[in-house]
Amino acid sequence: RYDFATGDWTIQTGMALPTLRAGNSVIGWRDWLIVGGGESATQQLAHVEIEAFKTVTGRWHRWPDLNLGRHWQYR
Repeated sequence: RYDFATGDWTIQTGMALPTLRAGNSVIGWRDWLIVGGGESATQQLAHVEIEAFKTVTGRWHRWPDLNLGRHWQYR
């Protein structure tokens, strides 16, 4: 969460992204933040995981995986 008054980012307990990654896609849909794809140091190919954060409950949910991982430089 970004605090405009202080200029700081904070993560509340339990709100951190379950699969840490970079180069992923994020979209907002209704009361969901949906995260998919990306890369990390522990993954050889692009991530296939889709994780969705329900903003009204403050909980993460695992959605069905992508058929093929996605990342900006994946070939």
